Amino acid sequence: MGLMSILLHLSVIVAAGSALVLALDVWNIRRELLPDIRKILLTVQRSYPIAGESVYSSIHNHRSQVLAAGYFAIWEWRNGEWTLNTGFMPPEMHPGSPPAYPGAFNGDKAKTWVSGL
Repeated sequence: MGLMSILLHLSVIVAAGSALVLALDVWNIRRELLPDIRKILLTVQRSYPIAGESVYSSIHNHRSQVLAAGYFAIWEWRNGEWTLNTGFMPPEMHPGSPPAYPGAFNGDKAKTWVSGL
């Protein structure tokens, strides 16, 4: 009876220790990824309707400067070449040249700055 009790207590301690180690790992991973996730979310392209028309901009800290200075062109790597995602550029803007480097995989995205001045 004494040996069974010791084994039961030992297995409970091991299970609790494993759960604690797992919780600490998840907490550390979350802590390391949150700044990158926030950075990505702050650079997503959005359009804002103003008086019946869309004004395209980036959501950076320099938001008001972006509206007056230019736009980002979003490029997507498909089948060995960059294609322009036209949903983020006003029709009258020329997107410029695609990125000079190849994409890492199909669906890879890159931004290039297009001056509105």
